[in-house]
Amino acid sequence: MDEAIAEAEVGGERAMLRLRAHMSEERCRQDTDLEEIVPLKARRGTRIYVLARPYVLEPDISITLALYPAPGGAIGEVTASEWEGMRARDIGQAQSWLYREDHTLILWEAYFYAEGRPHPV
Repeated sequence: MDEAIAEAEVGGERAMLRLRAHMSEERCRQDTDLEEIVPLKARRGTRIYVLARPYVLEPDISITLALYPAPGGAIGEVTASEWEGMRARDIGQAQSWLYREDHTLILWEAYFYAEGRPHPV
């Protein structure tokens, strides 16, 4: 899954926030000595694992530099630049498990990297 989800301020600029997510279904069972963080009624069943990464698109630009022969001050100059399209820059991560039989979602990680936060914490 890869979708645009909202417009947000990222790094002081307005940007379209996108979300890339991977989901996989797995069998699970809960032994009496290994409890989840919340009690589950179903001892066996399936859960859906979700890994999600919010990101923004930014220009992918390459530059060509001509280096000066002797060191000192500036080291060279840009002789060419080329816009090669857009690239994704991840700004956070989230992971969760959805237990279908119990209708329970455990969100065990969700955060934005420093550049993705609207205000410093």
